[in-house]
Amino acid sequence: DDEAVADGADAALFERAVQLQAKGKYRSARRVFWKLIDEHPDSPLVEEAEDRSSPNAFLGFTLMHEPRPSERRIDVALMGDGYTLDRQHRFNKDAVGHLKVFLGEPVYDAYEPYFNFWRFNLASKETGVDEVERVPLDEEEAERQARRKKRPVREFSTALDCKAAGPQGQVMANPRRVWHYLSYLDVNDALAIVFAKKGTLGMGGMGIATTGPKGVVVHEFGHAFGGLLDEYANNAGEPAGVVEAANATTNRQSPPWRHFLDAKVPGVGVYEGGATFKQGVWRPAPSCAMNTGGSRYCPVCCEATILAIYTYVSPIDVVRPEPGEVVLTD
Repeated sequence: DDEAVADGADAALFERAVQLQAKGKYRSARRVFWKLIDEHPDSPLVEEAEDRSSPNAFLGFTLMHEPRPSERRIDVALMGDGYTLDRQHRFNKDAVGHLKVFLGEPVYDAYEPYFNFWRFNLASKETGVDEVERVPLDEEEAERQARRKKRPVREFSTALDCKAAGPQGQVMANPRRVWHYLSYLDVNDALAIVFAKKGTLGMGGMGIATTGPKGVVVHEFGHAFGGLLDEYANNAGEPAGVVEAANATTNRQSPPWRHFLDAKVPGVGVYEGGATFKQGVWRPAPSCAMNTGGSRYCPVCCEATILAIYTYVSPIDVVRPEPGEVVLTD
């Protein structure tokens, strides 16, 4: 084995397998990775070879547009959960579809050059979203659960370990799994859009926007990237504490979007209901992607998103001539 490592046989096998993955020949690549693992068990490449050839496997990433310098861009990974090895072509199409919906929001379309979008191909052993025991929202829901015949909670083996974690079965990816695969991208901003093949609705946070249907990708990225809160209201009563975000507040008299009100921006006001609560919280607009789950933000959420973009990327990409000594001549 030492001799094989010394003459680069393990590296040659690894490179060959990676090239096969890049061509979409995933089963052939898996066999080459297995050969490396069997013949060179002490190779430092074994750990990654196992990660690329296991039932839940990393198959590589692809930039979805012309190259842009990652050091001066916002890098976002598009990942799929529940796509088996033989369904990667379906994932590739879905990635294009989700990105199209995402760029349907005018802010993201206008600032598209500020982003890099990477398609991460991940193979899942199974297709499905883990079920979880639901905590009843009220006594009525608890009684309904008690009357229903209990069945075993189903779990699936998938690359991103997506679970129906929300009160309405909203799907959420396991952050540790997302960050693990993101680590393959040397320069990244810990941002990902995950779409679960069998997911319902979605959830967003910690830089990860998980979606089921395509229509909620803008909403969930608003949570994950812009720090925006929900603008819908389905919980009776008021929040127990203070709510303060760019698009939701318990301070009706002086909301964070006061400058919009002073400027009399059309469509912006103070509407009761937000951050999921029907009372005691106010939002800036009657409709918004953070309310209905559609593809367009209200003016307040547009501003918050643009400000978030500028925390990552300077609007000045290149300065010419480059800074240097200035010499004055006659």
